[in-house]
Amino acid sequence: MPLFENERTMSLKKQLLMLPLIAVAATGCVESDSPIVILNRLVMSDTCTVVENVYRPSGSLNLSAGMGYPAFFDIESNMQGLSTDVDGEVVAGPDQNDFISERIDITYSSPSGAAVPAAVTVPYYAAIRAGAPSGDNSIVVDLLPQAARVALAGVGAQGATIMAEFQMHGRLRSGRAISSNTVSYPIQVYEAPVPTCPFGYLGTGECGSMGGQDGAPIVCADDPSATP
Repeated sequence: MPLFENERTMSLKKQLLMLPLIAVAATGCVESDSPIVILNRLVMSDTCTVVENVYRPSGSLNLSAGMGYPAFFDIESNMQGLSTDVDGEVVAGPDQNDFISERIDITYSSPSGAAVPAAVTVPYYAAIRAGAPSGDNSIVVDLLPQAARVALAGVGAQGATIMAEFQMHGRLRSGRAISSNTVSYPIQVYEAPVPTCPFGYLGTGECGSMGGQDGAPIVCADDPSATP
């Protein structure tokens, strides 16, 4: 398994991925009147491929690990391809209805009435072609960026369930402003001891992360210089 250096704040592969998908999963709650539809919460392997026929309707995070909560979602576009013709000549398109995201807004609530972080806005770039079906693209969203995690410090071992509600905003290539549907996703946050690992951590979580998310254990790596 991949190793992590001894830095708890090392984040999961920060690139904004647009990955081919091969599975359909489920999110906490998805409703949409928008043609840009964020769908299912996907489960990823340690090599960042979609795990088939597996879904994760809710999540958990050990805040003591110092990591965010990156989550992969399927996304589709119900827009039709659009071109601009002038005197029978195509001068723009057929990508005029492609969606270009600019930011994601995240708000928080708690079913139990626990204190929640303030809303956050995260700059976010992704391009979704018009007519892209479910299963062709995915986005990865950190549902608990640093500001949110700092606000949740002190929840303790019992923790609390936080509902993260997010929406993507952007424009079509033609310039029209448009937003995706809103997705609500429940996350159980808690604080549990994390071992000090002088030789880093094993990549036990999704996409080879160090663990602490969704029940992935936090495991110290062995001394690479030790004799087998």
